[in-house]
Amino acid sequence: MEPIEGSEKLSNIREYIQHARATQDERVDIEDSQSTLDETRFGQVLKSLQDRVTEQRRALEELRKSSSRPAPRVPSGDPRVRLQQLRAIRAGYDHVTHSQPTLPPAGSPIPALLATQVTAQRITGIREAILESQSRLAHVRGRFEGENRNLEDNNLITEKLDERIARLRQQRDEQLQKSTTDVANEQVHAMQVRKEYFEQEIKRYQQALHDFIDDHLAAMVAAEELGGPTVGDMLNVNEEMLENGFSAQGKPKSSSKAPSKTTSGQMLLDKHGNLIRGSQEDENPSEKEAAAAIVKALLNELLEALLGHGASGGYITLQGDTAAARFLVRAKVAQLHPKDARRLRLIDFGRAFDD
Repeated sequence: MEPIEGSEKLSNIREYIQHARATQDERVDIEDSQSTLDETRFGQVLKSLQDRVTEQRRALEELRKSSSRPAPRVPSGDPRVRLQQLRAIRAGYDHVTHSQPTLPPAGSPIPALLATQVTAQRITGIREAILESQSRLAHVRGRFEGENRNLEDNNLITEKLDERIARLRQQRDEQLQKSTTDVANEQVHAMQVRKEYFEQEIKRYQQALHDFIDDHLAAMVAAEELGGPTVGDMLNVNEEMLENGFSAQGKPKSSSKAPSKTTSGQMLLDKHGNLIRGSQEDENPSEKEAAAAIVKALLNELLEALLGHGASGGYITLQGDTAAARFLVRAKVAQLHPKDARRLRLIDFGRAFDD
């Protein structure tokens, strides 16, 4: 029994395949015939339109030939001729008005073509309108986001201003409730606190300045005093260079014999002893130590003159030309008197200074 059932299934499958192929062939034939029919209909409509155009042209040519004279382009000045022209024009309008328009026959694809053309134009217009609307929408969204950010900033500023106004009002109310003595004591205390703060800052900056002088500036000032390079031209000046000295061209000398500490700073001591006298505990300082003492003493004297002002106007009188003074002038820390090169003062950085 099983082989018989298998053969029946196989035959059923074959019949289904043959039926599907026949149905597909029939569908293809229907589609081909429909396409052929559409092409035939379009061809017939095109031919009828061309025949209609030819007929209208022929009628126009016959009308032109039948006319003995061409129609006037301007109204005639004769009233009778003018009346005839008007009657002819009226007759033409009446004929056109009462005549039936030429419409495509039933089943013609022209209405469908016209509808398709109008629909395509409308679709194109709608797409362009959508693109324009999208662009405008993006621009409006950008402006909206910008306005939102501005609004948030304004709200935050308003909030902070309200808090500040509330604190000021609270402080004002507290001040009104206090006596004059309490207010004065608070102001004195605040000034003392500010004074202590500024004194600590001054000490900190002075210490930083002294460290810079001892570690970097003093060696370069000493080198310039000993005939070496100008301050800033050679940054790596060491003790050995200062002890060996410099040539006439400002180059460091190479000598294995170093002077003793007793005579190492004697030149600077003799030249600027009035500045460093009493400011250096070591009786025999080196060139670097002597130069550091000279720069510190010069800065202190300039600062005292600036704070004291008086008749000198913040100027001090130099006993001689020094590398420290020249460096302060080049660095725009101090300036010479415009009429006396021996007078020097610190530049008041709170005011405009002369170049």
